[in-house]
Amino acid sequence: MLTALFALAGVNSHYLLLLIATVAMVGGGYTIVKLPQSLVRFLLSFLLTRRYRVDVHGLQNLPAQGGVLLLGNHISWVDWAMVQIASPARCAL
Repeated sequence: MLTALFALAGVNSHYLLLLIATVAMVGGGYTIVKLPQSLVRFLLSFLLTRRYRVDVHGLQNLPAQGGVLLLGNHISWVDWAMVQIASPARCAL
């Protein structure tokens, strides 16, 4: 609809692209400010699933409500990120 309105007004499609890009950048910035943990989780899952295969078993054992303490069984720099990626619930970093 916006494209049709821009065409009827005789505005170049380049300006429509700039408008959409600006709205996307402002929305992305707002989301990063309000939900930084989501950005960290997204980036970690993107990077680590390229290198490691994550296979999760026993998700039914996690409680649906309340707190839970998830611990890795190895001493490694990557264990905390793997536990974070494997958990479907939102976890604090």
